[in-house]
Amino acid sequence: MECYLCGYNNPDDAMFCLRCNNPLDKSKIILMDPKPVPASEEQGDKQLVIEKSELEDKIQSLSEQISHAQAAKDKDLLGSLTHEMGILYYYSGDYAAAIEKFQKSQEIHEELNNKQMLASNLNNIGVIFRELGQYDEAEKNIKYAVQLRQELDDPVGTSSCIANLGIIYKEQGEFLKALQYHKKDLEISKENNNPIGLAAAYNNIGDIYLNMGNFEEAIRYLNLSLNTSEGLEADSTRLESYRCLGYAYLYLGDYQNAYDYFSATLDLSQKIGAPEIEFKSLSNLAEMYKALGSYEKSLEFLKKARKIVNSYKIESLQSWINIYIGELSIKLNKFQKGKEYIKTGLNYSIEFNQKKAQGLSYYYLGIAYLKLKEVKKALTVMKKAVEIGEAINDNILLGYSNLYLGIIYQRLNVHTLSENFRKKALEIAEKTKIKELLFRIHHRLGRLYHSRKEYDKAAVEYDKAITLIEQMRDTLSAKLKVNFLRDQEKQQTYSDMINLLISQKDKQKAFDYLQRANCEELNDYFKGILT
Repeated sequence: MECYLCGYNNPDDAMFCLRCNNPLDKSKIILMDPKPVPASEEQGDKQLVIEKSELEDKIQSLSEQISHAQAAKDKDLLGSLTHEMGILYYYSGDYAAAIEKFQKSQEIHEELNNKQMLASNLNNIGVIFRELGQYDEAEKNIKYAVQLRQELDDPVGTSSCIANLGIIYKEQGEFLKALQYHKKDLEISKENNNPIGLAAAYNNIGDIYLNMGNFEEAIRYLNLSLNTSEGLEADSTRLESYRCLGYAYLYLGDYQNAYDYFSATLDLSQKIGAPEIEFKSLSNLAEMYKALGSYEKSLEFLKKARKIVNSYKIESLQSWINIYIGELSIKLNKFQKGKEYIKTGLNYSIEFNQKKAQGLSYYYLGIAYLKLKEVKKALTVMKKAVEIGEAINDNILLGYSNLYLGIIYQRLNVHTLSENFRKKALEIAEKTKIKELLFRIHHRLGRLYHSRKEYDKAAVEYDKAITLIEQMRDTLSAKLKVNFLRDQEKQQTYSDMINLLISQKDKQKAFDYLQRANCEELNDYFKGILT
């Protein structure tokens, strides 16, 4: 039976493709990505998600077939059935049982010298170790799978293993190394006219550029992925491309495009039953609404995201959901509560060896300690955030953490270091064009000059920040503009500029900025002063 996804010709009785693990009978189930069985009774599309009862039935049926194969001493059939059992345990979330079955299948196929099945088992074991955060074991198994598939002259299988290695390096923050592997995957997919592999490679390259803060290149490759996947059965690739495009536009301050892509990701993830991507898209929408000042809406999406993590028992996502809720708690001035959530997220990120999540945890802990006036603790953890950002080449994390190091040093009255770190953050922000970060840096530089009574410099920085705020606001539909200036720092930027101009006796210019803000809270506050 030919696999509709990768084209491999499988035995007629195979349930899953021996090369890529895709289910061969599309009328029963479609599993483009691992689908954990939900712990709750809520189910997705019955055609697209393996339900718990169906999974148990398949495991029982396979167990009986394995017993018959053992009795008949049919090692070839026994090895294939044991491999398929490993896949079923993988989809059930029982990783220990899955590894055991794949290793048993591997032993059988080593004896039979079946390199295709050996490579499939090794790749599967590697994927599971990656999801468990055991990257050394993952790398070892998948590299062996690459070697076998090259010996078999199997370019599609080789390509998919190389992509998995790229993902391993990306998750460890080795972005340049990951990029090399994904570009090699792209080269193989082009040479072998594999459009699905090509779309996935473009997406993975775009994702790496996104993590490195090169948003223009990210958008270019992600659009190439979408164009390539059009008309193909590549929903999982499209999902990731939509989500990554949403993130790129979010960082660039184009909130409307971010909203459109995140919404498209959410709709498609719910349609095909992809809970991990649904979690990410809900979290992304929460982050966008937080940036727009709609904190209640942000919390609403985070609650839905947390429900997915708990329902499907996806422990590797506990780090992220705790970090996101902790960050929002800080925004809502619940600093102690936010700190506790972020500490929990940090513990999970250490358990699963998630470097990016660790860096973000230290960054938000630094903000929490700063808000709680524990400045020395803030300094210690913010330095750790910078260290991780440098180790994993994460320009986004580096930009924000350098900015806050500047703020912390100002609190400690170390003004030279304060200005140096803010300027370092500004260099990163100008290089990456992250408007959210740029406006915050210009605002904070303005406050620094304001505190030194360098009023002309302060006014220039405030104006740059306000211009960026208005550029971001102008991308929004009327519906999304409603709470834009509820974001505390955006509102504070206008307030600082207006107060500066009032102190300089330029009430007309101050009134002009108040009108530009178009913010009810600011109007109420300044109306008695400027009228």
